[in-house]
Amino acid sequence: MKTSYSQLPFTLERQMMKTGLLVAEKITALTPTLNGMGVYHNRAIASDRQVLYNYKYFFTNLGEGFSAEALDSFFNTLTMLRNKKFKTRADVINLGKLEQNIVLLKSEVNRASIHWMETNKLDSILNFYADETLNVYDESAELKADELFFRNYLQDEILDSEMFHFFGAEKAINIHQKADLSDFDKELSIKFISTILFEIPCLDSFSYNQLRIIRNEFQEHLIPFYKALDEMKTKFETCIMTDENTDSLNKEFDEIVEPYVEFFKDLIGNNIYFQQIANSSTDHKMFQMNISFSTLETLLAVYKNAYVIDNMEYDILCEKIALAKDLNSGTVFFEMAEIPIE
Repeated sequence: MKTSYSQLPFTLERQMMKTGLLVAEKITALTPTLNGMGVYHNRAIASDRQVLYNYKYFFTNLGEGFSAEALDSFFNTLTMLRNKKFKTRADVINLGKLEQNIVLLKSEVNRASIHWMETNKLDSILNFYADETLNVYDESAELKADELFFRNYLQDEILDSEMFHFFGAEKAINIHQKADLSDFDKELSIKFISTILFEIPCLDSFSYNQLRIIRNEFQEHLIPFYKALDEMKTKFETCIMTDENTDSLNKEFDEIVEPYVEFFKDLIGNNIYFQQIANSSTDHKMFQMNISFSTLETLLAVYKNAYVIDNMEYDILCEKIALAKDLNSGTVFFEMAEIPIE
């Protein structure tokens, strides 16, 4: 989940999407940076109103092309002439010109959307979007319909026992650094356990077919991990984290996760596509996936520090969620960060 105020780099966001598609059954993204994917996918069936909205997304909002006022005036005139029962000769001529202009605008949007997909290296995940393995929410549209969308959606998501949260982090962390998480409140950082699950190279060089093959292989081999993850989630969500039991929970958490660290190392290392990247002469980025465990209160603090919710929304969510669950009860989630090149 990301808002227009979030500082998550797009390269990390893109890697998170692609990694999530390999290891998760489905992934849901609420982010303003992927709106162009919907534009591209629906470009053939877009209404004239949607064409103008998409034009604003690719051009007007970036200070290019026609202004929003000019586009709105254009659409109002087009609609008026289309609906006019008795058109004069001048009306017919003018309407014909406007119809030609909407075709030109649609062409511009199509060209821009294709360029956007290729430039942002998202063409490989488009089919996952089409078959709804990847669900993307349009931030601006959702907030226009409900200004409390983020808060309400986050509340429902946190209370949904089948959902796992997935965050991007500025720097890679491990369990030995849990007391030094400057991004979180000092008091909350004590109740934060995180350990490295696996490392994975940048996935931008893979095509859709390659990602699909890797996904199918991973989904087949990860069944034992999914079962362990469900058991872990059930076990730790019933725990109330305190200063006294953090160390013992840390030990239990490690005992469950540790066998799967080697499991993922073999799964990724033995894959022919990842071997090709490892054996290539070109430098490639590496990313680290962590599995983490904290309190619900800490989880909300993570969203606050990611600028998904503000301080007031954080307080409101804490109050509302506390009516259904203890804020010190545990929750399991995932994080990803780029590994610095030494």
